[in-house]
Amino acid sequence: MLAFFKYSLKLICYSLVTLLLACSDTPSDEKVFEGTDRLAEFSSTVTARYAAKQISPDILSAKLNAQESYVVFDVREADEYAVSHLKEARWVDPDISAAQFAKQFAADLQDKTAVFYCSVGVRSSQLIERLQQAGSVGPMFNLTGGIFRWHGKHLSLVNEAQLPTDSIHPYNKFWGKLAPRQQGLRYQTE
Repeated sequence: MLAFFKYSLKLICYSLVTLLLACSDTPSDEKVFEGTDRLAEFSSTVTARYAAKQISPDILSAKLNAQESYVVFDVREADEYAVSHLKEARWVDPDISAAQFAKQFAADLQDKTAVFYCSVGVRSSQLIERLQQAGSVGPMFNLTGGIFRWHGKHLSLVNEAQLPTDSIHPYNKFWGKLAPRQQGLRYQTE
């Protein structure tokens, strides 16, 4: 049943992105997003669908720079994380259960705020929703627009060697079209 639900949810998400792409006035793929912010449109859909509180990249960046008590979780596949991630981010499997998450990270979250992100906000919002349904009550936020928005604002990222990078893994070519900055899309580590 859970597998069917996950498949159905992915199908709905793919359909939403397809609809957003189909609404473009420009016929050529490379011009589809020119002068528009499809990520913002998609992010508002994610925000409406999930109950997760949102934090903007600018606010999170300022809080991390001020060394406030935040723990950041990257909710993408391991190969996406390897290409780039926020320096402070810890990788977590997108399909982790709430019980596994609590067992692995509860001690790290004492008196801290958790921030989750993925490419655009769907997988991270799903994890927050699972944690909330399981009774996790600590402060949790989803990074609005995910790593795509972070990258689009030229905020710092590191690769698996913890070296600065301007690359992001787009998940796939379909989802990558939502990235505000198309330069720097990579499917493998540098």
